[in-house]
Amino acid sequence: MAQLARLAIRPLRIAFDDIKLKDVYCNAVRTAFRHKIKEISNYILFNYMDKPEDLYERLRINIELNEELGIQIFSFPMRFSPIDRTDRNHIGVHWKYRKYLRAVSAILHVTKGVVAAGTSFFEAAFGKTQEEYFEILAMPREMIIHRYYYRDNGTTARWRELYQSLTEEQKDRLMQMVSHTVGELRSMPCPDEFKEILPFYLLKYSGEEALAEVVGKQLSLLEDGDTFDDES
Repeated sequence: MAQLARLAIRPLRIAFDDIKLKDVYCNAVRTAFRHKIKEISNYILFNYMDKPEDLYERLRINIELNEELGIQIFSFPMRFSPIDRTDRNHIGVHWKYRKYLRAVSAILHVTKGVVAAGTSFFEAAFGKTQEEYFEILAMPREMIIHRYYYRDNGTTARWRELYQSLTEEQKDRLMQMVSHTVGELRSMPCPDEFKEILPFYLLKYSGEEALAEVVGKQLSLLEDGDTFDDES
């Protein structure tokens, strides 16, 4: 590291692909800091052999290192896709729901692919706790991308109220259902248990409608031709 520190490395690039390497990774960052390297780009593989909570913990570790050392670690989550596939349909063995992967994609869409240094930035995007993180992963995509709009008009609070009223078994069934594409979802019969919450997953941002008008229109259902990135 002493020799690397003599070079014009700004930032230092390092990977953190497995939560089991936490101690090795943290030691590497602290070693870089001791050699006066204070800007680091960190590539974080997910959707491989990891779990959804592992992604959150690795990002959280970087935030804590930033605060502890007074450095800047910029995290770049990188979604794994096998090289022998030409689509993006791979779901890691522990990720279970395609909905979770789409939610991470939506978060990164907002953050331009980077998780910057700063606790408030991280907690706004990924949650203050793992419980909040999983709730964000379950949140409708439009409500993630247009977070403040739907928070301020009360839509997010209404969705959260309905979501938190579900049992764990119902949440599991809901996540399986909303892992379908929007087009598939619109053509599927809606179970009685999800009649109130499902329209939130068919919502389309307009930036103009008041909450009452949106709800009255079943949250402005997407047209057949409307698609999202990663909706396959």
